[in-house]
Amino acid sequence: MSAVLVLGPVSVRTDVPEPDPAPLGGTKQRGVLALLALQSPRPVSTSQLIDAIWADEAPHTARGAIQVYVSGLRKAIARLGGSLERVGDSYVLRGEVEVDAAQFGAGVAEGTAALRAGHAERAVTILGQALGLWRGRALDGLDALPFTANARSALDSARLDATIQLAEAQLQAGMAGEAAETAQKAVSEARYDESAWAVLARAFYYRGRQDEALAVCQRLRRILVDELGIDPTPALVDLEAQILNQALPGLEKPAAIGSPVSDISPLPALPPTFVPRNGLAEELQRRLATGERLVTLVGIGGIGKTTLALAIGHQLAADRTVVFCPLETELVADSALARIAHLAGTGGPDPAQSLADFEGLLILDNVEQINGLVGPITDLLRQSHHLRLLVTSRRPLGAPGESLVPVPGFGNDAGPAGDAAELFLRVSDKVGARYARAPARKAIETLCRLVDGIPIAVELVATRTRTLTPGQLLERFESRVDSVLDVGRPGAESRRATIRAILEDTVQTLDEPAQRLLQSMASFEGSVTVELLEKAAASWVGASVLDALDQLVLRGLAVPDSEGRVRLPTLVRDFVVATGPNHSLGTTMTRAVIALACELGPQLSGPGATAAVRRLSRDEDAIATALNHASSAGAVKEALLLTRAIHRYWLLTGQIARGRLMLERVRNLDGHEAPTRAWLNVLSATFAFYLHGPEAEGRLADALTEAAETGLAPDRVHVNGWCCRAALAAENRRATEANEACRRAQELAATSNDPELIALARDADGFVAAHLGDHARAFEAGLAGLDDARRSGDVHDLVSCLLNVTDTLIQLARYEDARIYAQEALDRLPQVGQMVAVHVLLMHGIALISLGEVAGAQGALIEALRLADEDYTNPVPVADILFSLGCCAALRRRDASAAKWFGAATAVYEDIGMSADNRIPPNLLDLRDECIQRTGSDRFRTLSTVGRVDPRRAIALATA
Repeated sequence: MSAVLVLGPVSVRTDVPEPDPAPLGGTKQRGVLALLALQSPRPVSTSQLIDAIWADEAPHTARGAIQVYVSGLRKAIARLGGSLERVGDSYVLRGEVEVDAAQFGAGVAEGTAALRAGHAERAVTILGQALGLWRGRALDGLDALPFTANARSALDSARLDATIQLAEAQLQAGMAGEAAETAQKAVSEARYDESAWAVLARAFYYRGRQDEALAVCQRLRRILVDELGIDPTPALVDLEAQILNQALPGLEKPAAIGSPVSDISPLPALPPTFVPRNGLAEELQRRLATGERLVTLVGIGGIGKTTLALAIGHQLAADRTVVFCPLETELVADSALARIAHLAGTGGPDPAQSLADFEGLLILDNVEQINGLVGPITDLLRQSHHLRLLVTSRRPLGAPGESLVPVPGFGNDAGPAGDAAELFLRVSDKVGARYARAPARKAIETLCRLVDGIPIAVELVATRTRTLTPGQLLERFESRVDSVLDVGRPGAESRRATIRAILEDTVQTLDEPAQRLLQSMASFEGSVTVELLEKAAASWVGASVLDALDQLVLRGLAVPDSEGRVRLPTLVRDFVVATGPNHSLGTTMTRAVIALACELGPQLSGPGATAAVRRLSRDEDAIATALNHASSAGAVKEALLLTRAIHRYWLLTGQIARGRLMLERVRNLDGHEAPTRAWLNVLSATFAFYLHGPEAEGRLADALTEAAETGLAPDRVHVNGWCCRAALAAENRRATEANEACRRAQELAATSNDPELIALARDADGFVAAHLGDHARAFEAGLAGLDDARRSGDVHDLVSCLLNVTDTLIQLARYEDARIYAQEALDRLPQVGQMVAVHVLLMHGIALISLGEVAGAQGALIEALRLADEDYTNPVPVADILFSLGCCAALRRRDASAAKWFGAATAVYEDIGMSADNRIPPNLLDLRDECIQRTGSDRFRTLSTVGRVDPRRAIALATA
């Protein structure tokens, strides 16, 4: 899109280069353009323009001169698709024209939101793109104008903050080298900015350069003391101590870097379909460079160990001798040593003695079948101090000093998830597949996930595209016409004939306890924490579960993650289930999960809620497995215990649809007592309300009647049922019914004498008041709820109350106050789940729209839309976000784009029987109505139809 550029020399950019571009005029005229662009879409008064261009030295002709400058700019702006309009005594830049400073602000807001939401890699990309908009010194060429210094200072400050944020994002994404470079730039520009120095120190520490990390802290200490006369903050003192003690959380201890240099040796070429695995490659180089002399790559056959080892060899061959030794045909150590010596060019009657003089890296490929190799390798490393060994094997050697590196499939290591799809495409090209690449991308990604990104499996499946499209392959695998396990390559050697054959060979290397653990883990899907697995599997395994699990992980049959969980890859689980016999962990797993849930369930309200949610989330799959097992077995008591313990977890994490499915299974079991069934019915009805199901109103009425008839005691579920009924009536403007439901909730809560239930009923009263137009009452209830939430320490309740107060303040047109509360909620974002994050970012965006801060609002809303669309099943916030994005476009007078956003929002609202008029604050509805007035009803209806027909396309374009 065409744009006005101020992040460098002031200029314009058109979509299509023009042979005769309209001139922008001299310094003062360009200054007017820059100021209007920086303030867009807000008007700038003539007095403000005069002050910016001349300050106290304005001539008496200044007002006329401003008119001349604006007139001179109009032709250039019109060519960009925009306009310079007069609004009273002010001018404003409007239309389909971007401003690079606004794009930068939106990008920084979006990247910051992504970082706070835990998506560091996406934040790196977005922040990098935003910083890439800078073309030099901001407002270059306007130094003579009075406004330039302050405007440039503000832009430079924003750029510095974005640079520090980028460094932090790179650090969290595992890009320590890039983070150090970025932080170095920030430090050079902001000598006294402690946050930049802190990121730089941590980056050096991540890279294994502890001395330099300490030097950074000490240098900043001297600068602060000598130049400013102040002491470092406690945060810097703590950071320095952690670096000194090698105690930074989540980091491996650094070690000195150094390696011998030898001659270059030729290596086999990498396969033409090779896809780099940069994260693993960097880890291997670090280990070899820091003195580890025996590094073994372990994993199932076809996981990519050989290719990765070769890639490392090519990277290191520039400064040392590297020899590749394929040993898959060797069975005994003496013969293997003779072959290694021959390939290394050392020769001689005693291969071990000749290899002791070798200086460089030996890559020993496929050694798991060689008997007696550990002893000779141990002796060899003892005799030679200049030898490094990089070994590939399906199991550890067990030699002293061995450093093990499990090799996972694509998408399970530090590399991008798209690596498996890239390998698939390269193999397709190699076999001459004729399918259209772009339309098949989604099917390809699904196929790669189906085989867990295991390179040999990806290759074997991709080879089939010679005759079938990826879509056809996916359909055959999903319908079980073909099994991925039996896909093979014609003419392949036996050890890689099929995935099934590879897995059979690997499982045979396990001892009996490990095979027992493998069989039992196949009885459930998903991940489980090691602690829970130990409790559930110990009696069946009959030995150390950790030792057995270690074998599975090292052979690639089980995949650990950063949360202390482990899972079987889909292919491995399918293989074990098909092979049999299997042992179900259902009963023991259910028992262990119930103990965990009963311990943590009471903590889901109060100051321990965040920690309880995080712990339960680690065993979320195991909880689902246990609940399904109890329901299938008709174990009513166990199923009910679990449901009572974890139903609030489903709410706090936004898994309402998933929770409702599991809840329905429990609710439909026979044998519940009357009050218990009433409790389950109330809970199920509230879930229907949260999902905006059309049946929610009737089910709530029936369930609450049943609760009264059975004498159900007041608890959070019971009181919340009345709160939901009140909210539903208020949303539909049925005031009498809403107030009556509020009264019932308050009476029920009062009988319990529970402060939490009393606060819950009062919050519902505030919600009802807000929707019935009594915003003063709503605000009073919101502040009271906020005080209670702060005292309780429950961060989820606190954020919910902050959002309620923000909403009420927007209704009261107190936009600056609303921003303060929205910002506090945003600052709490790392402590809450994704469901809450969507609402926080949405409300933050609405507050910024209300203040006319379009760039920041758009960044927050796009991140909210990405989160809502990817992982959140409730369509209501999606519609709210689409509408709010329409308001952003309307504020910029991009009415065609705004109409499409409004149309997309309307389509989503209509699908769930709702309307924006009952959801959106009046000031945002006014923006839509103004857009309709400017475009005309007929044209607005035509433009909005584009969004209404395909709202998914609008979402995809926004989140791309």
